[in-house]
Amino acid sequence: MAKSNKSENPRQDELKKELADIRSQVAEKKGSRQKTEEQISALQENINARVKELNAKTHRMPYRTLADLESAVAKLERDIGGGLMKIVDEKKAVQEINTLNKQKKSFGEVETAQKTIDADRVKLKELKEQKHDPVFKELNDRYSTLDKEFRDIKAAQNSVYVATRSPCALPS
Repeated sequence: MAKSNKSENPRQDELKKELADIRSQVAEKKGSRQKTEEQISALQENINARVKELNAKTHRMPYRTLADLESAVAKLERDIGGGLMKIVDEKKAVQEINTLNKQKKSFGEVETAQKTIDADRVKLKELKEQKHDPVFKELNDRYSTLDKEFRDIKAAQNSVYVATRSPCALPS
C-alpha cells in the first residue's frame, strides 16, 4: 500500500506549511542579526582602539584640561609682565608660552576625537537595541507552540497506527 503525500489531517498540513514559513522567517532574521552582530563587533573594536589612542595622547599632555593650560599661560605672561625675571628666564617663559599655545591645538583634536567616540557609542547602543528584535522572539514562541501541536497530532497518529498494527489485530 503506497503512502500518499496528503495526510489525513488537514490541520497537520496547515501546521507543516506554517512551520516552514516561520523557519524561513527565522532564518532571514538570523542572517540580519548576524550582520548586526558583526557591525557591533567591528564598531566595538574601533571604539576601543580610538579610546586607547586618545588615552595615550592625553597622558603625554602636561595639562589635563584646556583651562589648566590657559591658566599656566596666563601665569607665565603675568610673571613676564611683572618685570622681575631675568632675561634668560623670560626667554624660557616665552618659549614655554609658545609651546603651550601649540598644545592648544592638541586639545581641539582630543575634543574632536572624543566627540566621534561618543557618536560611535550612541550608534553601538542603537545596534545593540536593534539586535533585540521582539518579532524574532514572537516567531520563536509561535514556532514552539505550533511544533508542539504538530508533534501531538503526529503522536496521536502514531498511536493509532501502532494500535491497528498490533499483533492482536492481525488475522490468524
